[in-house]
Amino acid sequence: MKFPDRVKQVVTGSTAALTLGAAVLPYRTLADAITAGDVAIGDRLSVTIEDAAGNAEWSYYTVTSSTQLTRESVYRTSGTVTFPATAFCTAFGKDLVVTRDIAFTTTVPLTHPGSAYMAAHTVTGPLAFTVATGAVRGALAYLRLTADGTNTPTFSGFNEWGGSLGYDNRAGIVNQLQFFCDGVDSWYSISQAVGATAAAAPTAPATMSAPVATAGVLSASIAFSAPSNGGAAITGYTVTASTGQTATGTTSPIVITMPANVAATFTITATNSVGTSVPSPASNSVTPTAAATVPGAPTIGTAVAGDGYVDVAFTAPASNGGATITGYTATLSTGETATGTTSPIRVTAANGPARTANVKATNSVGTGPASAESNSVTPQAADPAAEDGRMTSLDRVAEVGTSAPYSYYPTATTAYGSDSADGLFTKALKAGEDGYLQVTITTATNDLQPMLGLKSTNVTGALSTQTYGLFLKSGTTYEAYTNGAHSPQGLPAIARQANDKVRLRREGTNLHAEIQRAAGGAWLVYHTWTGVPTGVLYFNMHMVGNANSTTRITNIKYGNLA
Repeated sequence: MKFPDRVKQVVTGSTAALTLGAAVLPYRTLADAITAGDVAIGDRLSVTIEDAAGNAEWSYYTVTSSTQLTRESVYRTSGTVTFPATAFCTAFGKDLVVTRDIAFTTTVPLTHPGSAYMAAHTVTGPLAFTVATGAVRGALAYLRLTADGTNTPTFSGFNEWGGSLGYDNRAGIVNQLQFFCDGVDSWYSISQAVGATAAAAPTAPATMSAPVATAGVLSASIAFSAPSNGGAAITGYTVTASTGQTATGTTSPIVITMPANVAATFTITATNSVGTSVPSPASNSVTPTAAATVPGAPTIGTAVAGDGYVDVAFTAPASNGGATITGYTATLSTGETATGTTSPIRVTAANGPARTANVKATNSVGTGPASAESNSVTPQAADPAAEDGRMTSLDRVAEVGTSAPYSYYPTATTAYGSDSADGLFTKALKAGEDGYLQVTITTATNDLQPMLGLKSTNVTGALSTQTYGLFLKSGTTYEAYTNGAHSPQGLPAIARQANDKVRLRREGTNLHAEIQRAAGGAWLVYHTWTGVPTGVLYFNMHMVGNANSTTRITNIKYGNLA
């Protein structure tokens, strides 16, 4: 006689792991049985496997999914099964007996016939057991529950079975709980092993030995050795500073937050489930340090400009912020920067406008504020082989000074165009060689009208005889001359300023009349003559002015001259 509530399906795979296919009518599939609640994942079934040739195997299988069975053991075979085959659950429905393991739960699942074993559990807090919905006849669940000496479980929806010994709440006692359903009511029963004894009552941990303190930044690290635990696991330690701060932890060392620059000692206690030990002896005294900050501002020194660079001098800040200074950054007011570890720092910069500089210091925390601004400097090309000049053939010109740099002024009135040489300075440029003649004018007044000239013969003469010239004319402006006549019109009218520098500079076949303003900066090319001879040329300088003029020609400079 066949029962359609049983399971029979076509199977493939292997006898070790069956994959379930179509139902063999009039039987149903395992998936149908799971849906009906007759079987659950993890249940253990007795299964007969048979192929078309009559080979068979009878084994126990575990339900791993609705389409998969995994073999546990074989109890009989008749030949070697060839797949595909059929699988038939021979114990099923009301006659099904299942043994399975389940996780600990307080909602007891008496929903499947057979035995279920909960994972053992130790009480650590309140427990309230209830019956899961759908309890069925023949369902049984076991639980080993260890008492904690404090919490006694409660049971809702269960009747206590008459043979129950009741719950023993002495710490460490193992209570064996049985939950079962007789089809009408759900029951529980509790028993203990014969002669079961409670765990020994623990004591508070022993006194701690003195810890060792190490100062940190706004903190101290307290190292210690664990004491005897008194029979119960130590759950934590507490560090107390002599200045009142506390910290807790479970392992050595424990770091405690502290104020900076305040000396303190430290004691420590240990705690278990029974209580807390008495404090340890005090540790050594330590003084936590303040948290590091950025350094202070360096003190700026003197900036010195060169050809394409500025050297910035400074001294270290009064405070390094509590951390070693790792470097300095010098910044020019025109934006260029450079770094270094010592003073001075050289900053690469284009020749040109005047600029100032400042310096900042950096440590592991960051970069501090800038110093004050330095003096103003102007990077510019160096004068190669520059020499101090001195006039000769002084006629109505006085010389001031006993060594270079000399200064000069007229002692008699001489008009422009006069044949008098006045004061004369003559130096020759070598053939094909660049060079310059430069002077400084001390005031902007018009009582002195010097002229720089360049000619091809070493013959003194009137200013008007110069081949090329830059004339600082009456009216305190500049004027260019060629062969004694005005150069092309349209040149800018540039007012003379006190301490201006003026020069004539040959560069190949070009001759530049240049002015550098008193404030410094780049040389302004006032006028350029092209096609200048590259042979030997002679620089001349003449002076026209009022007698006893207060204006001076100073700092005569020349370079690359014969």
